[in-house]
Amino acid sequence: MPYAGGSRRRFISHRNTQKKRLKKSLVSSLVILSSPLGWFVLSCEDRSNFMLPLSVVTKHKKQSKGDVLNISNTDAVLSVGHFEREARSATAVQSRGLHTDAQRWNASDRCLSAGNEARCKRSMRPNAALYERGEKSWAAVLVCLCVVSGQPALLFNLRSAKLKGRHKGDVSFAGGKNDSLDRTVVDTALREAREELGIHITEDQVWGVLKPLRDTSGMMIAPVIANLGALEALSFKPNPSEVEEIFTLTLEHLCQPQNRGYTHFRTGDRYGYTLPVFHSPKYRVWGLTAVAVDHTLKLIVPPRQELDHSLVR
Repeated sequence: MPYAGGSRRRFISHRNTQKKRLKKSLVSSLVILSSPLGWFVLSCEDRSNFMLPLSVVTKHKKQSKGDVLNISNTDAVLSVGHFEREARSATAVQSRGLHTDAQRWNASDRCLSAGNEARCKRSMRPNAALYERGEKSWAAVLVCLCVVSGQPALLFNLRSAKLKGRHKGDVSFAGGKNDSLDRTVVDTALREAREELGIHITEDQVWGVLKPLRDTSGMMIAPVIANLGALEALSFKPNPSEVEEIFTLTLEHLCQPQNRGYTHFRTGDRYGYTLPVFHSPKYRVWGLTAVAVDHTLKLIVPPRQELDHSLVR
């Protein structure tokens, strides 16, 4: 879920030119700040058409490479939409060093393998202790891995325009604050997914929890990673008061350098901070949601040599 800061903060968006290259490392902080206008819109000469979202249609037809799966808040099951490739003439933007090797996402079908799941669980196991330090309140989001037409993807939702606050209509993960019945951050994330998406996810599907993020108020936010499996076999009942739409973006799309960008913010100090942005023709993934996506990709899409030698398909 994206969070924004005050309007007085300055931000600068950078494009890749011969004289100015994008920074290769993300400035990461426990306190992530952003601006209501703080996203960087990327335009690229060639957009890949892998499950990019478009309008939902009621007429079902045979899926092709350019089809996408979308759910509106009135749908009980996934429906199929179709879009045409949209090309714009603009300078392609190079993202930071992470995930810029195209051959890395060529092996993305192995990211959900049993071997990679075990590796990710081992990597996240120490993070559980970070959430046992007596925090009175926390928030959790559920980062949902899934498979759409054989392609590994992430599940997002579009926040309802009926919600109050500056983040209505933003792209986010299902999530929210804990309540008195939640024992752990995993309980919070799974409960919020049931309330917002109308889907029951078990603890057996949870891989683990990433290191905490914090919003501008200092509240701890726990990104919980779970694997839903094949999305076509699932049925959703989105809560119309909270969710306007559910959609997916493939890992392949998210790892394409032309679909990634960043925004640099100045907050009065010398250096400021930098946040990632993920771009598609219809949606921008920004703020803490983009940070959670970035950390998730860093975990589940390891360097090529790890994919080649340590994963079992």
